[in-house]
Amino acid sequence: MQVASLLKLLSDFAILAESIGGPSAAQNLKDLQRLFVGHEGETVAKCVGALSKRKPAGDKIESGAIRNIRGRLSRLHDLLLNAQCKKAASDIALLINLLKDCDQSDVAQFVADANSWMTKPQGKIKGGNTELRTDVVAVYLDKLHSSEGENDLFDQVMQSLRVDKRARLAEVREIASKYLGFEIAKKKSKIDALKAIADHQAFNARQIARGENQS
Repeated sequence: MQVASLLKLLSDFAILAESIGGPSAAQNLKDLQRLFVGHEGETVAKCVGALSKRKPAGDKIESGAIRNIRGRLSRLHDLLLNAQCKKAASDIALLINLLKDCDQSDVAQFVADANSWMTKPQGKIKGGNTELRTDVVAVYLDKLHSSEGENDLFDQVMQSLRVDKRARLAEVREIASKYLGFEIAKKKSKIDALKAIADHQAFNARQIARGENQS
């Protein structure tokens, strides 16, 4: 679906929402439309995909305003599915996922923040290396430390780290260095860094098991 079609769909849905939920419900949908102004010639998948890649990582508490707009979009998603408009429903699902776990106080603030994701340069340092994504490092360090005593949960975190495209070699090496307490050699690959983390956890698990057997 083209963004132009999405804007028309959201505009029509805003009219329906106003008749059911009042002016505030319609205004939230109108505010959301502003996110896509100027991108009418793109597909929704491309536009929302670009925003999702730039969306800051981290575990946040979803605000009530965001939860409400996601709920309304979910109802629109269900209506589209019932009408056999699967492609449109799929694009709305992408938008719902983009809004997930956002903590902005209202939809207008979300739109302002989302627009800044695309205009803010990702940044480069000398040597041409992209800037370290410290937010990704912080999130995974916290998850690794909090799951140390639960092997299954730790394995889930490791799997997520392996497939997370935001966690490049630089981020994984930094995560491993901080988690292990010593710097991982620059010649080490992403696989090597991940293995070092897994080996450390396996060693700790054996130590704990040995202590429990001796007690």
